[in-house]
Amino acid sequence: MSLDTAQLRCQNQRLTGARAASASEVVEWFGAIQAQDFGAALWAVGQRSTGLTAEDVTRAIADKQIVRAWPMRGTIHFVPSADLRWMLSLTGERENDRVRSLLRGLGHGQETLDRARQILEAALSNGPLTRPEIYAKLEQDGIPTAKTVGIQILTFWAQSGLICFAGHRGKQPTFVLLDDWLAPGKANRPDRGTALKTLAVRYFQSHGPATERDFAWWSGLTLTVAREAIRLAGGLLHERVLNGVPFLSHADSQPGTDTGGDVLRLLPPFDEVLVGYKDRSAYDLQSGAPNGKLTLFGPTILLNGRLAGAWQKTLGTKSGRVTLEFLPEVDARHRTLADAEIKRLSHFWGLPLAAS
Repeated sequence: MSLDTAQLRCQNQRLTGARAASASEVVEWFGAIQAQDFGAALWAVGQRSTGLTAEDVTRAIADKQIVRAWPMRGTIHFVPSADLRWMLSLTGERENDRVRSLLRGLGHGQETLDRARQILEAALSNGPLTRPEIYAKLEQDGIPTAKTVGIQILTFWAQSGLICFAGHRGKQPTFVLLDDWLAPGKANRPDRGTALKTLAVRYFQSHGPATERDFAWWSGLTLTVAREAIRLAGGLLHERVLNGVPFLSHADSQPGTDTGGDVLRLLPPFDEVLVGYKDRSAYDLQSGAPNGKLTLFGPTILLNGRLAGAWQKTLGTKSGRVTLEFLPEVDARHRTLADAEIKRLSHFWGLPLAAS
């Protein structure tokens, strides 16, 4: 039996089948992985690997193989470090038009942004700072940070290529000047056409089957520009009709067959397989969701490409607990598949985890 859309996506998202050996390989395959929730994003990378730990993924950040930044949709993602600047060249200005509009509504114009840039450059020239430390610098110079002004300023200058995230100080992420963190000379510098083609290929190889509107939404490009990127990708993409809808995948993507094996995955909040599409109807939210906790944006249990429940983890210093809440129709045999996932999660976080 041929695999359906949801199962094909799991295959191309590396939740089934071949997995990656390194964090950088995972992130490059995707082009960008949503990462506004840092811990969840670490597991999103680890889930698609052959045995990475949280320490391995954070080391890839420290080693500057991957970087956490705002490359698209005004949302934080992991991206390959060498690719951040060309991604921002495609998406940053459009997103910054939105930020300017939001700031104007809060009573701040370009003058505030320009003053903030001077403060950021001076403050970060002395090394990484946390968000509260940056906000204190802005406030000292008369720039308020309440009512989302502070985060809009950081977003604007991240999307402009001035700043990015570095490592953490305790539980607080720090910010640095992008050119200090990632030397400009090591950046990939493709022309616009090559950049668009690369972005389209990476999206459809990792998210396919998907539509042109899915790609436009995910990338933050206009539909016109998204279609241009797809055209530039040409024969690297393949179209097939599923349930009467034209979908695109990478030309090398194999349709796959159902081997009869059941696959259960514990997905982090905001996982790409659930939120990386404009049309999310392949993952119907069922009315029987446990305690109303099953959403596309929370930690979810995926069974054979279908939403099967919700889960939570609690990590202590020496051990942790995983709470599983399945949809009523998931039988006992399928529920036991979570045992192997909990073992993988335990390996990833380096703690023994008990299920409840």
